[in-house]
Amino acid sequence: MSIKSAEKARLLAPLAALLLLVWSFPVAAADIIGKETVYRVGAPEILSNIAIKTGVGFVELRVVNPDVDPWAVAPGTKLLIPDRHILPRDLEPGFTVNIGDMRLYYSNADGTDIRSWPVGIGREGRRTPTGDLRVTELRENPTWRPTKEMRALDPELPAAVPPGPANPLGKYAVRIGWEGYVIHGTNKQAGVGRRVSSGCLRLYDADIREVFGLARVGMPVTIVDEPVKLGYDGDALYLESHPTGAEADQIEVTGDFAPAPVETTAIAREAVKRARDLGLSRIDWAAFRRIVRERRGVPEKIAE
Repeated sequence: MSIKSAEKARLLAPLAALLLLVWSFPVAAADIIGKETVYRVGAPEILSNIAIKTGVGFVELRVVNPDVDPWAVAPGTKLLIPDRHILPRDLEPGFTVNIGDMRLYYSNADGTDIRSWPVGIGREGRRTPTGDLRVTELRENPTWRPTKEMRALDPELPAAVPPGPANPLGKYAVRIGWEGYVIHGTNKQAGVGRRVSSGCLRLYDADIREVFGLARVGMPVTIVDEPVKLGYDGDALYLESHPTGAEADQIEVTGDFAPAPVETTAIAREAVKRARDLGLSRIDWAAFRRIVRERRGVPEKIAE
């Protein structure tokens, strides 16, 4: 090596060491999946059919497009399709149902395969409970047997409904341990992404087929309720806020809601800590408050 080359190598050595340090520094994993797209309406359509066609839930589609008439979406209208989501906190391998955003999440063992689908959940008075469960049975072409409680409320219900187009469970059922609670398909797809079930979790036909293929007996199923979530995409910190159950019911009827107060102290503290740990800017508190108030159900930036 020439003297000139040796001197150059000596001068570059500290830079190489610095680059090695930067490259080896742990990088926080992103916890936002999917992407938002735009759907352009051709012929006149109703919003629930667009939700089915685009694979999102009805309420999450309506709340982010509040100015459209759900019964007559005009040709040429551009709709935001909210298919980008912050993962629930501390997502574990297996299935996680988040009542707060009416979605089902799946993660494989090492977190390299994460997916999400909209679900219909329990209505008022039959709310889907939270808890830690496991898959107990996988049943293709299931027979639906209403519980004693269901038949007491509606004596005209049959003791059993065999497989077929009249079966409320659709073509696939994933039982999760609690009597009467099942992750399943549906013969009423317009109910996906709404609070309309007796507590079960209903999915679109294509989605339950995918979930059924991933499910294994013994797989964990965690049901949580997180309507407000924080997420990092590698560059910025985001906040995502969803309507409460009562607000979702108002949105069903009017497309709007009267926002009730939400306790945000814990999520605000978490936002400050995460921004500091990630080396981001200060929290944009005006954006934080607006996102919580509007409950649009999409990730929005609060620090970068």
